[in-house]
Amino acid sequence: MKTKLGLFGTNIELKEIRTQEEKRIPSFKVIFVGDVCGKTSLLKTLTSGKYPTNIRATTGVNFYHKVIEFKENKINLHIWDIPGTARYGNLCRFYFKETDIAIIGFDLTRKVTFHGAMKWLEEMNHHLDRNCLGKIILVGLKSDAEPDEELEIKALNRFVKNNNLFYMTASAKAGENIEELFLQAVTLKVESSYLKEEPLITHQVDDYQSDSRCVIL
Repeated sequence: MKTKLGLFGTNIELKEIRTQEEKRIPSFKVIFVGDVCGKTSLLKTLTSGKYPTNIRATTGVNFYHKVIEFKENKINLHIWDIPGTARYGNLCRFYFKETDIAIIGFDLTRKVTFHGAMKWLEEMNHHLDRNCLGKIILVGLKSDAEPDEELEIKALNRFVKNNNLFYMTASAKAGENIEELFLQAVTLKVESSYLKEEPLITHQVDDYQSDSRCVIL
């Protein structure tokens, strides 16, 4: 079941979670950003198990839910698919609030989207405390297709190294690294919390309607 929620002039597609069992599962808020790069296709494939044949560019925030298995435990992922246009407004500070995991996507077949990824990282550095996040993931999407010849691997590697990012590739169409992307994101978040000797604090499902409750895993 989906509920349309108005948020600062946008629509969020929220797949409602009803069972009490699911509400007790620890949860992470994941933001997934990028400029028309295939992230929505990947998220629809992740949550439905099917590659979408018709897809439109994201104009509002779409909200996806996925339960994953992590080290014999279940974890709820609440994934915010944020449109590229949000970077030009003043909405990022609202969308990024209480983020646990951040992923930046770009299209390997279009160099211009890599430049967009650089701009998205600037937004994250401005609005997020990276000490509270796991390592940010940069994901090159559409890895099944021929990459843009103008996309320089040296420049990509330098960007990843200089900004302490984790880089990987994925393809919704080929079914490559779809769930692995989010397992890696959770791993980086958990490792970050343990290395800082802090309890891993995760939100319950209802926290996305209220700011008050949390659970310690």
